[in-house]
Amino acid sequence: MKTFTPSQLNELLLQKSPSDIVIDVRTPEEFAIEHIDGAVNMPLERFEDYKDKLAAYSTIVAYCNS
Repeated sequence: MKTFTPSQLNELLLQKSPSDIVIDVRTPEEFAIEHIDGAVNMPLERFEDYKDKLAAYSTIVAYCNS
């Protein structure tokens, strides 16, 4: 696991390939207010429902409110 600064995250998003995914683990309500373009909402409390789908990706970037 790696932590990114905002500028590093921006650079990563610019270089994102189809084998990369950005997931937003906040609630659907928080996601609806604002989110990174192209991010997929996978709320943390339901993460078990999604984890098998993530195996297809080479890079997974997860972010939350904090």
